[in-house]
Amino acid sequence: MPCLLHQSGIDFVMYTRDHPPPHVHIFYSGTEFVFLFNNNIFLRNDPPPKLRKKIIGIINSNREVWIEKFNIFSRDYGSR
Repeated sequence: MPCLLHQSGIDFVMYTRDHPPPHVHIFYSGTEFVFLFNNNIFLRNDPPPKLRKKIIGIINSNREVWIEKFNIFSRDYGSR
């Protein structure tokens, strides 16, 4: 699982061969969040407001590159 970025104690991670839709896994203080790029929503867990604002700011700064990476990493989704 490639770590895209580690910033302010927050890890932004993508799994290879992961399922659509494009998303990023976020780990902070023992909690995992999943953010969907297309809908701009947290699918798994909802961070507190201050952390949410920080996470969304980081995602917005990296969105295009991370969506490209997701498409590369998930290209073989379903193949074994």
